Amino acid sequence: MKTYKCKGCYKRCEARIDLPDGQVPEVCLLGGDASWQKIEESDRSDTAELPEKEPLPKLTVESLAERGIEWPEKARYAAVNGGGELCASSMARFYENKPGHTAVAWFDPVKQWQAWPIPGKWDASDWTNSLIERPAVVKAKLPEWCRVGVHVDGYCKEMRIEKISDEGVLLVEVGIDHHNCMPATFESLKNNFKPVYKKSVPEETPEKELPEWCQVGAWCRNLDIGWYGVIRQIDDERLAVTIPDHLIDGEARYDWWNVAKVIPARVRPWMFEEAPPFVKTMENSDYQACCWYLNGSHGEKVSYWCRVDNIITTDEMAQKFTQLNGLPCGVLEVVE
Repeated sequence: MKTYKCKGCYKRCEARIDLPDGQVPEVCLLGGDASWQKIEESDRSDTAELPEKEPLPKLTVESLAERGIEWPEKARYAAVNGGGELCASSMARFYENKPGHTAVAWFDPVKQWQAWPIPGKWDASDWTNSLIERPAVVKAKLPEWCRVGVHVDGYCKEMRIEKISDEGVLLVEVGIDHHNCMPATFESLKNNFKPVYKKSVPEETPEKELPEWCQVGAWCRNLDIGWYGVIRQIDDERLAVTIPDHLIDGEARYDWWNVAKVIPARVRPWMFEEAPPFVKTMENSDYQACCWYLNGSHGEKVSYWCRVDNIITTDEMAQKFTQLNGLPCGVLEVVE
């Protein structure tokens, strides 16, 4: 019986193996780069006198917390890669999706090359059963007034609760046209902010009348920044609008505008020279989602057609259809 040792695997381990006389190891047992060397009889004595090593910790939620190791924001699972007694420093990693494993290692089935290394050495003797799941985040007890849409006062600013998640809340400053967002933990919300209760309006105070054109679904333009938007909600003197030509994460931007700073706008039908040759439109009450092709100009009318032999004018497209990216089927312009 001959003993061999390996200093390969990018120097992460020193595997040892006993093989019958006449047999020589060919590859690393852990799948890395092998560098096997035969141990002579004179080399065996030093291994016998080595002190016993302390057992490596098992990967658990508690052991991660004891070592002060935090989970990455997107991580949901963690596991130790293979190696067993052959590997002196078994690698552990965090994963976003529930991983599967090969003969020696775990991998994310969705994002195969995405993983976050976990510092330290971990027990890999039972690595195929080392998978753990991130514990659910326990929300702090929230005050009764903590709801989406509630206005709060803190740091000399009036802000609105825009979103509540497991990690905390997202606050948006009130009274400005642009978003000024600020994340806050539940503890910070309770300690540094107080709800703002609107004072009742005296009966003798007349309400300001909005312009006749200012209705939900109408187009408008912000005079300060020059953007066009669709009115989705009206709150006193503020308008909640979506801005299709300014996308955030693939969706139309959402913002609040002051009524005094907007003017009415409209969608003008395309002229032949400015009409795109191909348009994708959303589904509405009369049509399914369609792909339209520019048909041509007949007098003052410009028309489109689709494969089901529907032909419509650009006037109809401007009134009935919206493109898949949220933009109108026409030219946005100010109403004079």
